[in-house]
This record gives sequence, structure tokens and C-alpha cells, in this order.
Amino acid sequence: MTEKQDFPERQRSQLGRLETSVAKMRSDLDSARRDTLSSLKAKRDKAAAGRRSFYDDITDSLNRMRSEMEASRQENDERVEEWKRNQQVQELEDHAHGLEDYADVSMNVFVMSQEEAHRASLAAIEARRQAEEARAAMASKR
Repeated sequence: MTEKQDFPERQRSQLGRLETSVAKMRSDLDSARRDTLSSLKAKRDKAAAGRRSFYDDITDSLNRMRSEMEASRQENDERVEEWKRNQQVQELEDHAHGLEDYADVSMNVFVMSQEEAHRASLAAIEARRQAEEARAAMASKR
């Protein structure tokens, strides 16, 4: 398999992860009214257990993305045009590879952001249930 084929496959794989995560998030939101508070708390606790790893991963991806962005900014159109004029295919291939790596890193950040949104949604659902339970408990004491 050539690198040209690897890049689209990597992007498809990332999108597949994202689609799976979005489907899970949708399922959790759909079942929120049916689940007990303890079930939601268990899901939240499980999500929280991966939080440190998540922040390490996102920090690494953001740093890589910034590094790639700086390298990309320093690459100027004039140099690319020169490579095209001189038919310097290897340089153009290397440039394409660098941009593909940048796209991979950006996709990682995108996927991790969606996963964090899922965790935040679970936390919000749990907080809302707790507030509703407290309100109901206060109303029953009156």
C-alpha cells in the first residue's frame, strides 16, 4: 500500500471512530430518562477514569498540530512553485506527506474533542438528575 492510499485510509478510520462515538453519545442521551442515577454515575465515573489520558493525548496532539502549523506557515508558495517548475517531484511528495500528517493530527484533535463533549454531556445529565431529585425531595417534605 502506498502512502497516498494510507492517508485516506487513516482519515476514514478516524471518521469511523468519530461516527461510533457520536452514535454512543446519541444512545446515552436517548436513554438518559430511562437510566437510573447510579447507572449514569457509573458511566460518568468510567469516563472520568480516562480523563488524565485524554488530557495527555489532547495536549500531545495540540502540540504536534502547532508544530505542524508553524512548519506549514514557513513553507511558502514560491518554493512550491519552484519545485513545480523544476519538476522536483520528491520535494512535492514530501510536502504532500507533511500536510497529510497535519491533517491526521487535526483529525485526532477533532475526535478527542467530540469524545470530551460526550463526557461533558454525561456529566450534565447526571447533574440535572441530581437537581431534579433534590427538588422532588424538597417538594415531598413540604
